[in-house]
Amino acid sequence: MSLIFMMYSCTPVTLVSFNDEKALPGSVSEINLSSSSLSGRLHALDFASFPNLTCFNVSNNNLKGPIQSSIGNLSELRFLGLGQLQEIQYLGFLNNSLSGSIPYQISNLEKAWHLDFGSNYLESPDWSKFSTMPLVSYLSLFFNLLDGKFRGFVANCQNLTYLAYNRLSGELLPYFFTNWRELISLQLQNNFISRQIPPEIGSLTKLNYLLMYNNSLSGTIPLEVGNLTLLTYLGLSINQLNGEVPKTISRLANLYPSLSAVCFSNNSFTGELPPDLCSGFALQYLAVEGIEWGECKNLTKLQIDGNQITGRIPPELGKLSQLRVLTLHNNDLTGKIPTEMGNLGELLSLNLSNNHLVQDIPILLGNLAKRNYHDLSKNAMSGSIPDEQANCENLLSLNLSYNNLSSVIPPELGNLLALQILLDPTHNSLAGSIPSNLTKLTKLKISIFHITTSRLTGAVPSGCLFQQAPGSAFIRNLGLCGNVTGSSPCETSGKFTFSNITKDTNDFSKEHHIRKGGFGSVYEAVLANGQIVAVKKLNALEPRNISEVNHRSFENEIRMSTEVRHRNVIKFHGFCSSRGCICLVYEFVERGSLAKVLYGGTEAAELDWGTRVKIVQGMAHVIAYLHHNCSLPIVHWDITLNNILLESNLKPWFSNFGMVRLLNSNLPNWTTMAGSYGYMAPELAVVMRVTNKCDMYRFGVVVLEIMTGKSPRDLLSSLSMMQTSTILENPNLLLKDALDPRRPPPIGQPANKVAFIVMVALSCTCTSPDSCPHHAFLLSLRKKFN
Repeated sequence: MSLIFMMYSCTPVTLVSFNDEKALPGSVSEINLSSSSLSGRLHALDFASFPNLTCFNVSNNNLKGPIQSSIGNLSELRFLGLGQLQEIQYLGFLNNSLSGSIPYQISNLEKAWHLDFGSNYLESPDWSKFSTMPLVSYLSLFFNLLDGKFRGFVANCQNLTYLAYNRLSGELLPYFFTNWRELISLQLQNNFISRQIPPEIGSLTKLNYLLMYNNSLSGTIPLEVGNLTLLTYLGLSINQLNGEVPKTISRLANLYPSLSAVCFSNNSFTGELPPDLCSGFALQYLAVEGIEWGECKNLTKLQIDGNQITGRIPPELGKLSQLRVLTLHNNDLTGKIPTEMGNLGELLSLNLSNNHLVQDIPILLGNLAKRNYHDLSKNAMSGSIPDEQANCENLLSLNLSYNNLSSVIPPELGNLLALQILLDPTHNSLAGSIPSNLTKLTKLKISIFHITTSRLTGAVPSGCLFQQAPGSAFIRNLGLCGNVTGSSPCETSGKFTFSNITKDTNDFSKEHHIRKGGFGSVYEAVLANGQIVAVKKLNALEPRNISEVNHRSFENEIRMSTEVRHRNVIKFHGFCSSRGCICLVYEFVERGSLAKVLYGGTEAAELDWGTRVKIVQGMAHVIAYLHHNCSLPIVHWDITLNNILLESNLKPWFSNFGMVRLLNSNLPNWTTMAGSYGYMAPELAVVMRVTNKCDMYRFGVVVLEIMTGKSPRDLLSSLSMMQTSTILENPNLLLKDALDPRRPPPIGQPANKVAFIVMVALSCTCTSPDSCPHHAFLLSLRKKFN
């Protein structure tokens, strides 16, 4: 519908005589009563009776008062003449399809205070012909086709209380703001405004709404914004603003109690927000950086993406119990993700991507069961993918790509049945096999599941998600096999043959030898597909002279390695034998044993107190799992530094299950003396009976070894002269004097953790088994520090 205003006199032509009974109102297409000396009001004219009207012209008369709203239903109207209606005060054409230019004759409506042409297709008028309209207080021109020239007509509307404009370009001149002292709402978003915000904006002291987002504003926010004491909504996002948010905002005592929304995202701000921003408790929407997050109790959205924010994520975020959207991506944030974020039970969307975040993914993020979107990509996160991620049953998208994550893909991810947008663990150091449980993700699109640049091995599971995936989804995973594009077929039998193992270790040469244990030696082997594995070969001078103990050890190890499934237990690939010689094949762990690192000179420097605490936590979790979560409790029996392996990120792995014992309540659990010197519980020398307290004793010795840097022999001589009670009662004994002297003593929270762990370890090494802690206590130890 075109909009044409007739503001001039024209000869009156009566097209319809209402006294003519043959004329039906519905057939009327034109009403022209211009220059007819009419007076009175039009409020009784029902336009609904003229649905086919294309022209309505009553210009150059003396009409006044309101016009029925039914005029807005004249969908066929092409010509509208309301000229010289001097008494009109309210003129609104919001949300139509009007085209053409805005007639300059509009400015003749001297008493008009409300002009709304928003959301049409109107073009710019000849602004030079516009007269001043001193009473206009509401002017809306948004969503039209204006040319962007902000002429003096608008700037001279000194009674403006509401202004919404579109396609505005250039800079905002200072005199605009000095003339608009009555302005309550200034909405200039989605324009082309450039340069700085003039300081004169501080003269708009009655302003409630200031929206200038999605422009090209630059420079800093002027200090004078602090004068806008009535402001309740401030939108400056998607500009090129920089510098610090002015601290003058903190002086506005009347601002914070009513401040409900702030948006500064997608700029280049630095520094911090004033600390009193959240003191009014009314803030519900915030998109900028600050510290005092804990006071923003009603905050539901926090969007700070696309800035240059540095520093750590404040733990106080965990107090925002109503938060539903948290986007901190595309910044320069460092440090670890605070565990307190696991308290955000209402969170639906979490995006921390493209920062510099490090360390493990907090297990407590698994508490965020309502999450739909989770993106931690492009950081430096390490450790394993927590099994607890599977608690988020509503998750639609999970992106963990471009990190330093290691270990295996948790099978529990297959329980995320709602996943349909993205599952991306690419560009990490994940190893092991692809869990067959992932085939349950039937809603996930094939094209957005990728596992490139990992060290995955084994058969690709059957199912559409994998079998129909493009070859690019498995790039650089040479250890994978199966009926998928880009992978070789899996061998149906004899995956590990003795001849191949002999060849891959160069006939078990010294160059491939890693270490020697009580029942065998370990070698590094590079398989034909490029996969690196560790091969444990049975010690035997002659194949026919293998002792019964060695046979039983290897049988135990094969059985337990195939049954035990835990993220901190070394992965078992298989075994092979030839003429009595047995080889077990395991995942290769780069750093080797904990003993090698702890006593290896320069490598020990990497074992800071935080790392040692994490190693102890991982050990505690495995022992609790073996004692409590298996069908029959399992005693490892040979917990030593040599049997704890370390990945490149120093994550601990349990190995060597050759001496395990199953605790069956229906059978006697007696044994012969065997094990590593210094690690055997004292009760074994008396009763020769296996209990889970044997592992607890060994755990205590290993923990003390980790914390003190002393060998079991040195520890035994020290422990024989003191008990836990003695240490507690003697104030002259300082823990720092007993800790590893190669590291500075821990301080603060790390010191508390180390002290607690040492006390637990001392309890485990008591000579009385009844005084030794239970395995459930070890599980609580791990949870205590998460």
